[in-house]
Amino acid sequence: MGKYCRVCIYSQDGLGLGHLRRNILIGGALLGARKDTTVLLFADSPVAPFFNLPDRMDHVKLPCIRKVSAGCWEATRLRMDERELIGIRAKLLRNVLVNFRPDLLLVDHMPG
Repeated sequence: MGKYCRVCIYSQDGLGLGHLRRNILIGGALLGARKDTTVLLFADSPVAPFFNLPDRMDHVKLPCIRKVSAGCWEATRLRMDERELIGIRAKLLRNVLVNFRPDLLLVDHMPG
């Protein structure tokens, strides 16, 4: 089997499902355009595991987080402080990126 083009897509989706839905659509469009592509989504929505994903797409579930105010975040499900939670998320993201080695990283940033 030949080399696949590897794509990672990340967005924070603590307020709803709009970012996750959009990223699944974007990933699906990339898969449709190139048969040699595989997509890995990062998702923090608690319902992310229940979305039907197309073939060659999967997701990594990050611990849920929500924005409390400008620059202030809190865990929505785990009982831990902001710094610990952000550290766990950062290490998960880094480990996956280092090992998956994406050719493209798409970050959907929500302005503060």
